[in-house]
Amino acid sequence: MTARSLNNGSVTSVQLVSEYVARIEANNFKGYELRAVIEVAPLSILLSQALKADALRKSGTNLGYLHGVGHWSKHSQDALLTTHNIRYQYSSRTMSRQISLKD
Repeated sequence: MTARSLNNGSVTSVQLVSEYVARIEANNFKGYELRAVIEVAPLSILLSQALKADALRKSGTNLGYLHGVGHWSKHSQDALLTTHNIRYQYSSRTMSRQISLKD
């Protein structure tokens, strides 16, 4: 449904990212206290990427069905991380201070 909404123009990537981040902030350490997300990339970076996805889609460039759909990776490997200086831990407390050195 999300990809369909993006592709038919009823929602933008910027709107999705804003909603995702708001829900994470409301329920990760507050609200339900899920503690499922270690760290979120800075909103400015996320919105910049979303704006690019929206511009490409508007110009007719489609990079696939999930183009512009926000996501996060739970057990990311450093080489797979897309944002510099984001913490990851491979589900291990001993790795909780690992920081991505790649962008």
